[in-house]
Amino acid sequence: KEEPSGAEAEAEAEDQWEQCERGSCSGAPRPPDMRHCRVCGTCVLHFDHHCPFTGNCVGAGNFLHFILFLAYCEAGLSYALCLSARAFAHCVVAAEEAAEARARARRARGGGALRDRGRPPGEPVRRHGRMRCGR
Repeated sequence: KEEPSGAEAEAEAEDQWEQCERGSCSGAPRPPDMRHCRVCGTCVLHFDHHCPFTGNCVGAGNFLHFILFLAYCEAGLSYALCLSARAFAHCVVAAEEAAEARARARRARGGGALRDRGRPPGEPVRRHGRMRCGR
């Protein structure tokens, strides 16, 4: 079987075109790889999806721009994560240092849970010969 010439191939391809009966397209011819977007009401060549973040349809005309948008979003989120992780780690270290300082102060005063070990609850704690409330 012979392949059709250029003009015949174009005529055969145009025969495969459909007419869009939806939205603002009403009756416009469209090639087989064009789809209608229900959100925008337009036909888009190589329609992928309607992006709610950009408010546009993603298709042949802006697919590369959409991929770049995703790459920039990922880079920005990674940068924000690095900045916040550093601040979070600083807060955790500061909290641990504060807890250690409180424990050192408690030990210096002679207080804390360690001094109450082995004593029945409610029994007063004797410290250097005087009575003291055991908290």
